[in-house]
Amino acid sequence: MEASLENDAYQVQNEVIKKWGSMVQRRLKLNSNKFKHGKTENSIITKDGLTEGKLRQSIYTKYHESFGAIDSVTFGFERHGVFVQKGVGRGHGINSGFVVKSPESINRDNQIKKIRTPQDWFNSDVERMLPELADKLAEMNADAVLNATKILIK
Repeated sequence: MEASLENDAYQVQNEVIKKWGSMVQRRLKLNSNKFKHGKTENSIITKDGLTEGKLRQSIYTKYHESFGAIDSVTFGFERHGVFVQKGVGRGHGINSGFVVKSPESINRDNQIKKIRTPQDWFNSDVERMLPELADKLAEMNADAVLNATKILIK
């Protein structure tokens, strides 16, 4: 009987986490739509022989469970999504937390190419949406603790 109650509680908690994960994934896909420049095909083969697809199509959510309860959520996407977030890429890198130009960013006429800027499409939304999940889980688990100890507040 106890195991069944635990499984039911985990199941409800897992559903809340999955619903939140889906909501965040939809938001990230919406954010990635704002990038008009970039790949024109669905996927390309890089110089390294790797297949690289469009950012929007690559976003996915993965859940890890321990003992029936989800204990982590992972959002995955093409690696160029990190470059976009940080404003780095060919000819631009990060040094001491700032985007800097590398020698490749200067063309033959000694002109500096356009400087890339960070595009916050990921971090701010996840940070903004995380408290909602934390509040729901805290409320659910507080209720579970009260029910388990049979404390009555009158």
